[in-house]
Amino acid sequence: MPIATKAHTSGRLRISVIKLSPNDRDAYLDRCFVRSISGQAQKALADCGQVLQLEPGNVKALDRRAFAHLKMGKFSNAIKDYEAVLQKNPAAAEALYGRGVAMIKSGKKTKGQADLAAATALNAEITQNFTRYGIRI
Repeated sequence: MPIATKAHTSGRLRISVIKLSPNDRDAYLDRCFVRSISGQAQKALADCGQVLQLEPGNVKALDRRAFAHLKMGKFSNAIKDYEAVLQKNPAAAEALYGRGVAMIKSGKKTKGQADLAAATALNAEITQNFTRYGIRI
């Protein structure tokens, strides 16, 4: 099943869960990610914001919000959120890779390449994962 189809189906299921349990952080986080990869990054930001209202500093919400910013081309916002994630978990491969992409796209090539190398050392498949979700350098 293509990623877009899986994302659409998952998104519909998460909407149902949120209607039944409006404080379900995991449902918002999942829907945030689904919306980010399916071209609805602005709505994804709202879902991440909901989680951060319920639990300020939620690392997963910050990471997913950073990803949504990255998808929207808001590189400075993405870098800021990825740095918040990395303060709490310096070995977060996804955050290192995302920050690396954002840095490269914002003109900080050397720092960005260092992040990409560090992320790849932690997770050899990280580039393929980001490519599958529409992120290319």
